Amino acid sequence: MAPSTFTLSVATWGSPSSSKNALLIHGITSVAQTWHRVARDLAAQGYYVLAPDLPGHGMAGSTQSLSVAALAEALSPLFSAPYPRFDLIIAHSLGAITTLQLLHTLPPFSQHLAAPADSCTRILLLDPPIYQSPCALELLRKLCIQDAASPRSAAQHMSENPRWTLEDAAWKELGEQLITPETIDRLLNDNSNWSFTHLFKLPPDMQNSVYLTVLGADPHLKDHEPSFRIEEAQPYLNPRLDTGIVRGATHGIHREFPEVVVEHALHRLDETKAVSSAEDQTTL
Repeated sequence: MAPSTFTLSVATWGSPSSSKNALLIHGITSVAQTWHRVARDLAAQGYYVLAPDLPGHGMAGSTQSLSVAALAEALSPLFSAPYPRFDLIIAHSLGAITTLQLLHTLPPFSQHLAAPADSCTRILLLDPPIYQSPCALELLRKLCIQDAASPRSAAQHMSENPRWTLEDAAWKELGEQLITPETIDRLLNDNSNWSFTHLFKLPPDMQNSVYLTVLGADPHLKDHEPSFRIEEAQPYLNPRLDTGIVRGATHGIHREFPEVVVEHALHRLDETKAVSSAEDQTTL
C-alpha cells in the first residue's frame, strides 16, 4: 500500500446525495481543480464529482515510488467505502495512463457494493501519452522541470493558450508552483520505460464492466504534437473500446473544449459532430 506520507486530497463539486458519481483524474504538473469547467458542467447534469490530486501534485502527499503502478495504488482507496461507485471516469494525460493501470489492479466496477445489476462504468481518456521514446521522454523532463523551477504566470498561460479562461490559467500556474523539479525527475525515472500500450488489453473480468473511449488531440495542428495516436490503440478496438480525435484541440482538451469532453463522456462517439471517429482517421 501507499506509505503514510501519502495524503489523499480530493476536490468535489455537486451534491454528495446524487445518484450519479464521476471521478476526474488530472495530468502531470496539474491539480484537481484543473477540471473546474468539466466538473461544473457534470454537476449541473446531476453528478457528484470528485477529483483527486495525484501523488506529488497539488495538496497530496507523495509515495515512495512514482511509477504508474504506484500512482494507481495510491488512488485505489477511492474505489471502496466511504467513496461512491463511479458511473463515469474522465482522465487526462498521466491521469489517463493511471486509470488504465487501475483497470488492471481493481476488481471489476460491477463488483462495487453500490453497483446495480449489469452496471457499466463509462471511461473517457484524454490524449494519453501511451508511448514516449527515450528522446521524447528527456524533452518532457526538460520542459516539465523548467515549468516547476520557473512557473509561468496565468497571463503567460493565457497568451500561449487563447482558448483557456483565466481560471484555467490560474490553476495551471498553481499546479506548476506546487510540484517540485525533484518530483518530476523521480516520476520520469520511475517510468523510464514509458510504454503502456499493453494496458489497452483489459482483463477478462473487467471487459464487461467498462465502456472505454480515448480522445486524442488534433494531429493536423501545426507545432502541436499529439500525445496519443489512434493507431496505438487500433489492435485493441472492440465494441467497448473506441477512439476519436477532437478537431482543433491541443493536449489540454478539457481546458479548450470542456463542452466536447462532457458531451462525449455522456454519449457514444457517433452521437456528436465535434469528434471524428476512428474510421475517419485511417489516413493518419
